Amino acid sequence: MRVSTIGSHSKRCVEQAKRWHGTLFALQYERCIFVKVNALDHVNIIAADLDGTARFFAELFGLKRGNAPPPLTPDTAQWMFDDAGRAIFHINSVDCPRTYVREVTPGPTGSIHHVALACSGFDEMIARLDARGMDRQVNLIEAIGLRQIFTTDPNGVLLELNFFGD
Repeated sequence: MRVSTIGSHSKRCVEQAKRWHGTLFALQYERCIFVKVNALDHVNIIAADLDGTARFFAELFGLKRGNAPPPLTPDTAQWMFDDAGRAIFHINSVDCPRTYVREVTPGPTGSIHHVALACSGFDEMIARLDARGMDRQVNLIEAIGLRQIFTTDPNGVLLELNFFGD
């Protein structure tokens, strides 16, 4: 995560804070440290079938499968890497050790409704889903040139596949 002190964008925010809340508030605001989210880092999926889930993401999306770093083992965790070498999906077995322990059961994703991925190759993705006999829903948002495909992974995680201008 990037942490920085006040920058040009934030100086505009301070001026706006002065107008809305007065000088004292703006001075306190100016001394704050600003934090921002740069990107979604990864999605962690707890899988009853580790190998099948990793194979799904490799076959459907062309992601490269790799072992997670120690102390995790290849039998309990597989990471799926994009073309830039980012491990965007962390696939863990049900019995994989976790840093933050909470009850996990395979199946629907609880409070997380879906995971959205920016994709390309709409027609190829349709063909891959059809070849696997997978259910899908296609949505078109013409106003922004977006075609979407909704489908689920083997664990019931809803995937929103976004194809802008594709």
